[in-house]
Amino acid sequence: MFLNVFYSWLIAQVFHPILFIASLWLLDGRFFINVEYIFFFLLISILVSLPGLLAGWLCMGLIAYSNYTITAKFFMWLATTALLVILTLWIVILFFDGGLQLEFLLAAIPGILSIWIASVIRLKQFHKLIYSVNRIPEGDMLLEPKNEEYHDN
Repeated sequence: MFLNVFYSWLIAQVFHPILFIASLWLLDGRFFINVEYIFFFLLISILVSLPGLLAGWLCMGLIAYSNYTITAKFFMWLATTALLVILTLWIVILFFDGGLQLEFLLAAIPGILSIWIASVIRLKQFHKLIYSVNRIPEGDMLLEPKNEEYHDN
């Protein structure tokens, strides 16, 4: 289960700088491609998102073992990842700035889109994970217990 979340997180780390540059271009009219800035952004993004990776792993366990359909579980995963990105950004903003403004939440859009794209790319693996967690082993399909004997009184 951890590897599924970890691989999605890694793919999201690849898309995040690209979507961040695109969002700066679309929202602010600035376009830059500087290898040093992208490397620095990627390093900071990885460090800041590590708690989100661990929280996502815990949330994936809750989602995978829940009694919903696979589609519902996938949308629960997408909502959870969006909330984790917003929560991480909010904590970083409170740590450095101390105030929260609505415009700062626009900075979460590239992170949210990157994990959503990564989740859609890994949808087949998500289905395999949910199937493997929720399948019943063949030995558990017995109607009577194996090792217990019943005695009539």
